[in-house]
Amino acid sequence: MKASDRFIGLYPVEKKGWLTCTNNGRLRLSHSFTKSTNSDPPADLVASLPMRLNDIRLSPSYSSLAYGGEEVDLSIWDVERTFSDKPQSTDEAGKKRKKGKNELMYAEVWRAKQLPNDSLSLRQPVHITSLSFIKGSELTNEQSYHIVTGNKNGALRRFDTRAARRPVANWENIAKIGGIRNVEPGRNEYELFVSDNGSSLSSIDVRNGKICYSYKGLPSAATSFTPISKCYLASVSLDRVFRLHTVYSPPPQANAQQLKKGAVIGQEFLKSTPIVAVWDGFESEVAVVEGDEEDVWEGMEVRGAEDANSEDDEDSNDDEARPPKANKRVRK
Repeated sequence: MKASDRFIGLYPVEKKGWLTCTNNGRLRLSHSFTKSTNSDPPADLVASLPMRLNDIRLSPSYSSLAYGGEEVDLSIWDVERTFSDKPQSTDEAGKKRKKGKNELMYAEVWRAKQLPNDSLSLRQPVHITSLSFIKGSELTNEQSYHIVTGNKNGALRRFDTRAARRPVANWENIAKIGGIRNVEPGRNEYELFVSDNGSSLSSIDVRNGKICYSYKGLPSAATSFTPISKCYLASVSLDRVFRLHTVYSPPPQANAQQLKKGAVIGQEFLKSTPIVAVWDGFESEVAVVEGDEEDVWEGMEVRGAEDANSEDDEDSNDDEARPPKANKRVRK
């Protein structure tokens, strides 16, 4: 690893190891954390991707990876073919990409197409800062991927790999300052969290690109955030503060009004500037033994029936203790 390299991704691959990637396209599958029956651990697998990358993500099935960067458009690779086929050096990979823009590389299965020129007939630059796979009942398809990319110009673009090579939706002016810094899918359906290089952290509805709500009172940029449940979001920022936010899902209808909005409910100062926040996936569950619930209900007193009986008894006692009414004489 060179001094100019920086890590842009670290992901566990089920039953294989850890996948790491640098901004210069050095991809490595490490088996150092996997159990081996042999005395010698298996060697790490190495592959080369294009340079000037900003983000890389693994698909939910761990079968594909997607990346993007500065003048590197969205691309999807097959993980098995990436390490099983003959690897190429980073220079060779870059030369092949320049030689044929429409020709896929040795393990590449899909690549986004350049956007058309703007109103002044100028080429639109490609500068992806962050990307993420998204899920939803209307977006789920085994034969395609739905990916959202955040860009330096502050736009969000949603891709459907089965529909087209160009984005199926392009939402401008999502970021307020310095372009989009990070995108992360939420635990709720159609939910996406987006931050910029200012102090904005918002919840986005991926059906229409509408901002559901933004968290108020953030003094600095959120460097990383992760949903820990359907109701809470954890974030870290440049001001060395860990924050806990409430989360509310997008409305059931795409264009309906968002009634509830998230807020910051807790924060903790850290000793150093955090780089990333990751949820370990642990959720505590309270185990209920079968039969315990019935025993609790059987042991409870039924207050309504007892109160009614006691009221009837009191009324009857009052009637017995009450003296009879005297008959009034009517004078003629």
